[in-house]
Amino acid sequence: MVDSRPNIWQLQSRRDIQGLIHALEYPDPEVRKRAAVALRTMDVVQAVPALKAALQRETDPQTRTNIAETLHVLDHRTDVKGLVKSQDLPGLLRVLKSRHPESVIAAARALGRLGDRSAVEPLIMLFQNSSAPPRVRLAAAEALLELKSAPAVVTLLGALRRDNWQVRRNAAAVLGQIQATWAVEPLAAALNDSHPVVQRTAAAALRRIGTSDAIAALRTYFARRSTTEAVPAITAPSPALAPRAASQPPAPPQPAPTPPPLPEREASRPPDPPVVSPTFPTTPPPSETEAPTQPESPSKVTRPVMKLIAYLKQRSS
Repeated sequence: MVDSRPNIWQLQSRRDIQGLIHALEYPDPEVRKRAAVALRTMDVVQAVPALKAALQRETDPQTRTNIAETLHVLDHRTDVKGLVKSQDLPGLLRVLKSRHPESVIAAARALGRLGDRSAVEPLIMLFQNSSAPPRVRLAAAEALLELKSAPAVVTLLGALRRDNWQVRRNAAAVLGQIQATWAVEPLAAALNDSHPVVQRTAAAALRRIGTSDAIAALRTYFARRSTTEAVPAITAPSPALAPRAASQPPAPPQPAPTPPPLPEREASRPPDPPVVSPTFPTTPPPSETEAPTQPESPSKVTRPVMKLIAYLKQRSS
């Protein structure tokens, strides 16, 4: 039994697993309940034996419920790292049925590296399980490729990595046609393919798949393209490329030509009065049946016309 009251929050922040396990024996049921919750939050698989012993002797109903929930979560998790290290094939195959995606992914990858063909059938069943998360199905497909026993649909995943760009394009197109939700991650990687046709095909495939992960990959791709494809700046031409005439100084203005001298008789005659072109009003003229509303302004009458009017008045008088 623990004599001093343990501080569960401090034990959890320090990741003091042994202190939390000892807290399962404290007389106060509230402390035991909080210790069980902390062990579940920290995912302490090695505390399962202590939790089973605590559940057998627990008398408080609420604390018993919390310990049972913690056991339900932790007892179904397996030490995958230990199974991988020991190459425990039966143990890894059992993990494929786990409810925890991270454990299943780690087990599937380990089975692919082990190369034991007895794992082919369980991996195919895992891949064909449409209710499994897409990343779990992708891990199973990768393992089947390593085991060289992949179904036809999974071989498309390997085709995305071929050297021939046409093969990569066709694989991306078929994955889009069958709406392979499990292939979103490799199709998103194909958006960075060295061939632009493969990039466009992968983008069309992701658009057809249409899941939230596919749309997020497309948004990231187009946002990156909009920042990298900058409009080239317009710069002034280099002085070395400027036309030759621009580098020469402007020519001095030429003097106006001097008119030839007039003959003697022409020079003695007084010059003619200047001819002034008559100006016309900008408004259209009145019609024949319509009289002008006001007399024409004298400023509108040119000088030759005034001289002609004066001459006619003189003749009539």
